[in-house]
Amino acid sequence: MRGYAAVRNLQLLIPAMLGAEIIIAIDDDEVLPRNYLTQALKWIGGDYEGEKITGIAGPYLNEEGSPYISEAKEISNILVDKSIFMNQTMRQLLAHPDELTKSPMALGGNMIFHRDLFTQVGFDPAITRGEDIDYLINARIVGQSFYFDPKMTITHLPPRNFEAPQYAKMRQDVIRFIYEREKLNLYHLSADEFLPYPGALLNNDFIPAALEALRKSAIKEMTEKFSVPKEIIDFSQNYAKKYAPKYMRFAKDWGRAMAWLKRES
Repeated sequence: MRGYAAVRNLQLLIPAMLGAEIIIAIDDDEVLPRNYLTQALKWIGGDYEGEKITGIAGPYLNEEGSPYISEAKEISNILVDKSIFMNQTMRQLLAHPDELTKSPMALGGNMIFHRDLFTQVGFDPAITRGEDIDYLINARIVGQSFYFDPKMTITHLPPRNFEAPQYAKMRQDVIRFIYEREKLNLYHLSADEFLPYPGALLNNDFIPAALEALRKSAIKEMTEKFSVPKEIIDFSQNYAKKYAPKYMRFAKDWGRAMAWLKRES
């Protein structure tokens, strides 16, 4: 059980074994407001505009109480400008504070799952980073949506001593976004369904932008440790071609495992 997705799957499997109807997934580097559980249970399982609500996401707040991440100066490269797209998405989701909105983005430490969702959808073991947004895509594959509740806030206080170098983070992003693009193609989903973020990084112009960004950031110390830009792109494309088609088998196995758990509980 290594990797983000595998650990997240334990968040679903163990409660499922215990017969849970709703799973509230939080992390160990967060602080919850007093009304969090009340807000988390307010909408889940109900109907909204004719659709059953099976997944809800909420915003992270930082130490200063802001829902926005540090934003770099825009340079018109979609990979480097990722933080801008994330904040743009968050602003749109928070624009109507008293309403639910279908969301293209979820944050892994603030997600609510209904049994009708987590018994059908697991976290893809092949995803190396961004398993939360990947789960949202997996839900969309089976026709389910995540809704965003602006009032379901949580304060996120991540440790800083484990932060990876920027070049390493970019490498991980290249792997994940090329993988996601392959998955969208396999299941005939459009990147436009996930705009602004992550959709802006799931279009055909991502690879040339990623190559440019990696080349500008590449220094000998980083390329010796994490590979040169062209090799990163080649690895990412080969990885996506190899593993994205395997998600279909995993999804079937996940459904069978959940059915077995239900019979045995």
